Order: sequence, then structure tokens, then C-alpha cells
Amino acid sequence: LVYSKTSSKIDQIILAGEKANLLGLKDIVNQRFKASVVIANPFLGMKQASNISFELIKELAPMMLVSAGLAMRVGDDNKN
Repeated sequence: LVYSKTSSKIDQIILAGEKANLLGLKDIVNQRFKASVVIANPFLGMKQASNISFELIKELAPMMLVSAGLAMRVGDDNKN
């Protein structure tokens, strides 16, 4: 968590990583910062195979940001 003093109001905080789904974390962060808090989901808007559990995707999604991003780059023109 990075914290800096700023005069700008924080409108939204996105929780990501292994502990993003920690019970009560979203509510605590919301109360502390008075901002909208969401849990990251890089799969939002993607089609999901019928044999994959929605609940499993929801649980794993915050931990999959980097790997999902890298997988999406496979077809980019820069060949990175």
C-alpha cells in the first residue's frame, strides 16, 4: 500500500493481490478512506468457459492481474 498526502480526494481504491479477498478488508478500507472500494478483476467483460466456476474466477481474479495482462499481450504488434 502506497500512501501520500495529497489535497485531491481519492474517489476509488482498487484492491488487488492475494489478500484482496480478505474478509472485511474492503469495508475497512472504505471506512478509512471514505472512497469507493472494488476488488480487481482482470476477467471482467471476458467470456467464461462453461466448465469454469464463476466463484473460482471471482476468488482468483485479484491475484491474476499480471498474468492476465501478459496473456493479453501475446498478440500485440511489439512482440513483447
